[in-house]
Amino acid sequence: MVTLDPSADATTVAAAPEPTESEPAAVPAVPDGHVLVNIVKSFILTLQDGTQRKIAAGQNLLTKEIAAHWFVRHHSDDPPSVDLVPGMPEFLAQKQREAATEKVIEAAIEQADDDLKETIRGALRRRRQKQPA
Repeated sequence: MVTLDPSADATTVAAAPEPTESEPAAVPAVPDGHVLVNIVKSFILTLQDGTQRKIAAGQNLLTKEIAAHWFVRHHSDDPPSVDLVPGMPEFLAQKQREAATEKVIEAAIEQADDDLKETIRGALRRRRQKQPA
């Protein structure tokens, strides 16, 4: 069971005593918009607006935005899912589709004759130039 430690930073979560055999382990209640993250080493996180948050080692109850921060993920032994980053699953799916399309095009280039190869390469270059980075 996990409980909030009132003497620590508001985001720190302290582990409660281990349950006995007759007492099943309780699943901690995590408020909407928050996740539990296990931090390996304490650190101070400086946010984009300049505010600082002390993040203690151990289980921490963090907002999804804080949990998705690269520095928090770097100091966690169970990095938050990419689902925490708004739009990330869609972005990764689009990149996978683009990579698959590139492989199909490259395979077609290998099978085509030299004149057609240059035409396909030119079209591929124009396609890449139109795509945002």
